[in-house]
Amino acid sequence: YFLRAGDSDPILPGLVPGVSYERRFTPDLIGGQGTLRFDLLGVNRSSTSLIDSNADGVIDGRDVGRLTFGVDWRRQTVLSNGMVLGVAAGLNGALYRIGQDPTFGASVSRMTPTLAVDLRWPWVKSASGGHSSQVIEPVLQLVWSDASNTSVPNEESSLVEFDEGNLFSFSRFPGSDLYESGLRANIGVNWTRKDPDGWTLGVTAGRVLRSEDLGQFSTGSRLSGTRSDWLLAMQIRADNGLSVTNRALFDDSLEFSKSELRLSFGQQRYSLAGNYVWLVADPAEGRPLATSELALDAALRLSDSWVVTGT
Repeated sequence: YFLRAGDSDPILPGLVPGVSYERRFTPDLIGGQGTLRFDLLGVNRSSTSLIDSNADGVIDGRDVGRLTFGVDWRRQTVLSNGMVLGVAAGLNGALYRIGQDPTFGASVSRMTPTLAVDLRWPWVKSASGGHSSQVIEPVLQLVWSDASNTSVPNEESSLVEFDEGNLFSFSRFPGSDLYESGLRANIGVNWTRKDPDGWTLGVTAGRVLRSEDLGQFSTGSRLSGTRSDWLLAMQIRADNGLSVTNRALFDDSLEFSKSELRLSFGQQRYSLAGNYVWLVADPAEGRPLATSELALDAALRLSDSWVVTGT
């Protein structure tokens, strides 16, 4: 039995082994922080069919072996006026071995160089006595990258989510199969307030501007075109374990494409959470109609070694 109509066990990846390695280091000559990454992934389907029977864009029997590697460097400098200037450079590569998919050759490769510069200006304010504090940080980030080959098997990056976690990321694709390309500006502002009563409020707002539309993202992701939707995210955390999170995406006409609310409460032995999300229709992500979803999850710690969870 499957949750989605059209699912079939032979055409779903039944074996997905993977291993990854990451090392951080400090270059002696230029300072800053460098990162070296290697990742191996295998995707095996039991089907041997060379057709796409369910029209999902993937050949039913496709098998993939992938090696990805990357090296990047970042450095920040505090300027005399308090602004923080950051620079970054990176190079990511991927090698694929592909079986049972006539749309690709037996092997394909991709190289993606990246350059970035960002400017942050944190403003800090403390109340009298130093009991509460606020930080407002406007951010402007310019990123350029160029993927040498975008025609590669996409096993991990079919669903893209735009949120406060990747507003200032170099690539908003969740996996390594696709990498965001072109020249773009990630702009936004972060505001954080810490109260002496034990609660913290955080707000993030921003959007992505592009020099040209390269057609990398679906309409429903709200990252397509030369201007993304506006992102507005808020979170309140209390010291008793209660947390409220809300995030929304909307365009210049204030028409919403996503709204999500999450309530959670956690203690040392147990946690409870509820989540409601509304998403605009996006056929490219298998969502022909606007969708509302309610989810509940809970966890109970029985001991240091055992935890029972339910969703």
